[in-house]
Amino acid sequence: MGYIVGAEVLARWITNKGEIIAPYLFIPYVEKKKLTPLVTQSLMKQIYQSPLMLQSQELKLSFNLTEYCLFDDNIYKESLQLAPHCKLILEFTESTPFSNPDVAERMAHYHNNGIYFALDDYGTGYSAPHYLTDYQFDYLKIDHSFVEQIEHNPKSIYIVECLVLLAQKLHCTVIAEGVEKRKQMKILKQCGIKRYQGFYFYKPMSVENFMNIYIPC
Repeated sequence: MGYIVGAEVLARWITNKGEIIAPYLFIPYVEKKKLTPLVTQSLMKQIYQSPLMLQSQELKLSFNLTEYCLFDDNIYKESLQLAPHCKLILEFTESTPFSNPDVAERMAHYHNNGIYFALDDYGTGYSAPHYLTDYQFDYLKIDHSFVEQIEHNPKSIYIVECLVLLAQKLHCTVIAEGVEKRKQMKILKQCGIKRYQGFYFYKPMSVENFMNIYIPC
């Protein structure tokens, strides 16, 4: 089936009773109160202080990022700490269009320090084509909605094939999100995709459990 090349670091709210609160129930509140940088900074610190940093510098670790986080000095400092120990990828997950005219310049500062960027959920929301012309992305993550339909909707296959070709022209690596079935992976592979993410492989887990299954290449 392949091997693990990276992981996406996710936030989960665990209550005192051990109950896990789904992100869609608390992330909107976090964004509304402009607490996203604090959450992202906390995740980065936890990873930096974990034994995972001793595993492999080739491990790709991605964190969700907003435009607001991009300009946060603490996020930048945490990113600089992490980057030497892994291949750090920051994934833009925007609920609104970019508004700051200095986004491209700010991204360049990160790039100059060996930090990569991914355009998340491509094909939906505000991930319009001009994002690929105006900004430098290293990874293009195809939204799970196309993967869900790929078994029975030929149009989804055509779209994925076009996105793969587009990414090749732009020198981006394509990642298919939301893969839950072997048949989906097989079709995606025929479309030219080599990187996958989804429950077919693994569900969210703790850092400790991830370290038990990750084998450095």
